[in-house]
Amino acid sequence: MSKITCMFKRIDWQRGNGMMLISASIVVLSMMFMMMLIEFNGIYVTEAIAQTRADTIADSAASYSVTYDYRLNPREAYEMAALLTAYNSSEEKPIASEVEILSWPNGEGEIIHNKRLKVAVQAESSFYYISPEGSNGYYVEKEAIVEAVGPGDYLLVTN
Repeated sequence: MSKITCMFKRIDWQRGNGMMLISASIVVLSMMFMMMLIEFNGIYVTEAIAQTRADTIADSAASYSVTYDYRLNPREAYEMAALLTAYNSSEEKPIASEVEILSWPNGEGEIIHNKRLKVAVQAESSFYYISPEGSNGYYVEKEAIVEAVGPGDYLLVTN
């Protein structure tokens, strides 16, 4: 510690050496700020990928499942969601999806079955610079819900 204080006493502040020290500290702080921005951008991109994949899988699985009898068929929805998840996953950005057919009560006390398809997608990514101790990266989970509406339940509305 005494070496550092001696170094500051020897600096001739009038000749510009102090300005070099201040400039170097500004550069280091700027680099740290840019590293934080790059990390936040990586998280944002992973969230966008997860939401896009969730929307794509939900819309495609619902469209495929209503092509046979104009009803939301769970077997076809699960099959198409599994195929699209495998197609959209890569080693750099792996994703996993979970498909659920929702039932809910309407205002008259009846239970409405097999009209809503919910797809939850979990995307995984790694940190660019420093990851916390024992962490391999981070996970982002997004979901999309598609509802079949209309007289024959052939029109799909995305929520």
